[in-house]
Amino acid sequence: MKVNWRFYPVLGLTAALLMQSPLSARASEPQHVGPPVLDVPVFYATDREKLTSNKEEAGAKLAPFTMGCARVFLPYEKRWQNGDNLSEQYQKLGWQVDSARDTIKPFIEVRGYVAEPAPQSVLSVEGECSDFWSRLKAQAEASSDHRVYIYIHGFASSGNNAVYSAGILAAELEAPVIAFTWPSKGTAGLKPLRLVGRKRMRALYLADREMIDQPQVLSDLSAFISKLKTELGPNVKLNLIAHSLGNRLLAKYLASDSTDEFAGVYFLAADVDQQLFMEALKKLQSKSKYTAIYTNKNDRVLKVSAGNDLLGFKISHKLGDANFSVPGVEFIDYGQIAEPRSIDYLRLMHYVPFEHFGSIVRTGQPFDDGSGRYIVRRTTIERSRRK
Repeated sequence: MKVNWRFYPVLGLTAALLMQSPLSARASEPQHVGPPVLDVPVFYATDREKLTSNKEEAGAKLAPFTMGCARVFLPYEKRWQNGDNLSEQYQKLGWQVDSARDTIKPFIEVRGYVAEPAPQSVLSVEGECSDFWSRLKAQAEASSDHRVYIYIHGFASSGNNAVYSAGILAAELEAPVIAFTWPSKGTAGLKPLRLVGRKRMRALYLADREMIDQPQVLSDLSAFISKLKTELGPNVKLNLIAHSLGNRLLAKYLASDSTDEFAGVYFLAADVDQQLFMEALKKLQSKSKYTAIYTNKNDRVLKVSAGNDLLGFKISHKLGDANFSVPGVEFIDYGQIAEPRSIDYLRLMHYVPFEHFGSIVRTGQPFDDGSGRYIVRRTTIERSRRK
């Protein structure tokens, strides 16, 4: 039989998206965790019209830049404890123990950690806070080496999701984290997959890519980083983290004429053309003391992204699929920590669980408490609630 190769990209893209669909997930309820709960302060910077869940369209609209404070609630673990109390080093970071609150275990679905099923159980968004800079500076000075991290999320992340992710990162990195959250549509993975129409998966992805390319988004990130440098002073070590499509913004910022310097830059499963990355690399090596690229050669999502480019008559190679190396840049293959090897593993090929990422940054090794802890699956609670 003669194969019509003109349709190959469409078939490949369809198959990969079906694998990412919530229709392929097994139904389960969120695993609730009783008290005590770890209450972690986080910060956000956004040009969304509203910092909200994936259900409100205001979260996908570009608006004037704002900053604010929030708190994230995570299951309490004894590793944060010294004797009977929360370790003093964490208290200095503003962490608290809530002996009355319930929460749910962090879980991963097609685009990472999400806060959508029960946002009131996992985070509290305070909004704009007048003492933003004093709070952030105090936490930076309390962290080891005076570290601060900016986290840029990827495709289909809501504002709540970005803040929740920042809280998990803060707990694992043991340092303050700021979620830079741009106006992603934040709906993929929470609705049945559509292959046609305005809300089909590819259309949502291309809309997000168009949004992250908006000049205002890059301008807001650049201005915010400059403000950070001014307000926090020269002793604070600023680090940049981006996941998936967020790396496109990160690469464009690093390729710009900005002269800011960083202690570290981390590309996680980077949905970035190698050509764009090479443009950033020309300036990156003079801007960052350390650069790490977390890759997985079996990353299905990046293959989908490359398929999108191919459908647009463009051949691209993605940075995050580990197909090349760069002298002076550390490549970390996280494929071996994506366990168990199951249908969840297929979705996890694109995600570096933050407990592992934080542990690798701090100790050089993936997280291991001896219990085999890795993942709580994404649930179908959103779909069931809409019935």
